[in-house]
Formats: sequence, structure tokens, C-alpha cells
Amino acid sequence: MIHPSAIIEKGAKIGKNVQIGPFSTITKNVEIGDNCIIGSNVLIDGWTTIGEACEISHCAAIGSPPQDFKYKGEKSFVHLGKNNIIREYVTIHRASDKGRETRVGDGNL
Repeated sequence: MIHPSAIIEKGAKIGKNVQIGPFSTITKNVEIGDNCIIGSNVLIDGWTTIGEACEISHCAAIGSPPQDFKYKGEKSFVHLGKNNIIREYVTIHRASDKGRETRVGDGNL
């Protein structure tokens, strides 16, 4: 279910029955819930948690540093709930402030 060209860093937590497409990268602090489908060329980075049964289309980037000049490398988070569909080329960045999170609920497109 994980394509041989995908990069999964040591420390990443991948749930059961997860599909990860070619050339996708999952970094060490990421947690992906059960039954998720991750497309090709997807980056899931930072301190990111993805709930169960999410679909993330090709070329999406989730958990990268925020696009905010006040951000100076503080630890912040992304939490994506369950049953979400994230389409191609979508970006969801971590929060700008230390300890804060970008949160997407359940059942979104």
C-alpha cells in the first residue's frame, strides 16, 4: 500500500490500511490515521496529525511552515480531522504562533 518511491521518515506513525502514492514524503513527526489515501507527490511535514479515512490528492502540501513573516521557527501544529478530502495542490500550513494549531474539522472538502 506504500509505493516504493515514497519517503517515510523514521518516527512517522502510519495507521492501518493506508495508501501512500509515488514520490510522496511523510516526515518524522507526522501521524496518519487508518484508511487514508495519500496521492502522489504529496508532502506531509511538521507536527501534523491526520484523522482516519482522509483522502489527500496529488501535490498537496500539509504541515509546512506558515507563510507569515512573524514566524521564527516555533513548534506549531496541523490537525486534520477524519473523513476529509483535500484536493490537488492544496496547502495547509502550521500555525504562526508557538504551541498553536491550524485545525480542520471532520467531513470537509
